[in-house]
Amino acid sequence: MEPIVTSELELQFAAPLSAWWLLLLLPLLALGCWLLYRNQYKSIPRHSVLGLTALRLLLLGGLAVLAFRPNLIRRRILTFPGRILFVIDDSESMTAKDTCMDSAQALRLARSFEPKLSGQAAVYHQLAEHLRQVETEIRQLQKFAATVARSDDRFWNKAAAAQDNILASLADFAKLLETAPHFWDGHIREGKRQVAETAALTGKVRAAEEKAKAAAKELSPEAGTLKAEAKKLRQQAAAARRDAEAYLLRFQTFRQQFEGLPERLKELKADLAPFVTGSKDPGPKAYDMFSARLGRLILILVEMQGQLDRDNISAGNVALKTAADDIRARTRLELLAASLSNTKTRLAELTRGQNVQFIRLMTGEPLDFSLHSPGTAPFKPIPGNTDI
Repeated sequence: MEPIVTSELELQFAAPLSAWWLLLLLPLLALGCWLLYRNQYKSIPRHSVLGLTALRLLLLGGLAVLAFRPNLIRRRILTFPGRILFVIDDSESMTAKDTCMDSAQALRLARSFEPKLSGQAAVYHQLAEHLRQVETEIRQLQKFAATVARSDDRFWNKAAAAQDNILASLADFAKLLETAPHFWDGHIREGKRQVAETAALTGKVRAAEEKAKAAAKELSPEAGTLKAEAKKLRQQAAAARRDAEAYLLRFQTFRQQFEGLPERLKELKADLAPFVTGSKDPGPKAYDMFSARLGRLILILVEMQGQLDRDNISAGNVALKTAADDIRARTRLELLAASLSNTKTRLAELTRGQNVQFIRLMTGEPLDFSLHSPGTAPFKPIPGNTDI
């Protein structure tokens, strides 16, 4: 692991008195020099007076500075990047299959293994990938800016390249956004229908309650049963209305979030400026806030893609169903091997210069993924209990 080398110079004074006294002492020395030698200057040419005065002031000033015992300290600082540990679960539970995995989650994994699962059925996944590319670029720029000053042309070359890549990704995002299917339209119509149906149940609840009240007035033996039935019907109607309203709100929220994406895109472009312009670095907090905004948008797009996948599978998309079933048929260990093989290159780019280690959970031993073939299990699971 190569350290980051930086140097700095610092002037320190070892005298007991504060060095601030020099600010007072130097003008007094200049005044004393003039008073001491002013009578000698009468018989000396003017140009010689200036030379002698400067020489004497320099000599007295130097002696005054030396009296404060100056030290010029040069420090060489070696900064070692932090160590990143990935703990890999190598317990026997990794031989299990997640047969109940949600289709949306299964297809998200499938697309990370097989990019060809794209097209109109994966448009929101592709939109999220464009934003992930933007996040990668901004984080790489942050790492570069931590080691190269903005006064260096290398920073501006890197910043210009990063800006071009980010703007290209955002332009692709905007173009692809125009083709995104509005899957929520049908769900909103269904939600409104369900809400209307639950409103109709209100009349049935009132009729049942009136019937129970009438039975109670007549002291009918069925009064208690009718009252319980009316109460149960009211609870069912309230639950049905809550579910219908939640269903409708979910897809209305999807529509609102989608309609806000062009504005979010403009904000991202505006927020990019401090990272690639100006003489002052915006600082780590600004990078974190920019990445956090990207992360929130990515989560929205991932959720949209999940719902679109469920709709497509329900509509009979055989290719998506087969891909999801294939993921559910694999063991966790097989999924782990595929994930690590797929992300190894990207992980190396994001952690360049860092000390990255993979540690086995059960044994605590390091794991070297360069020793196993792609697509095969990187280790044999170990029986026993884990502490997680």
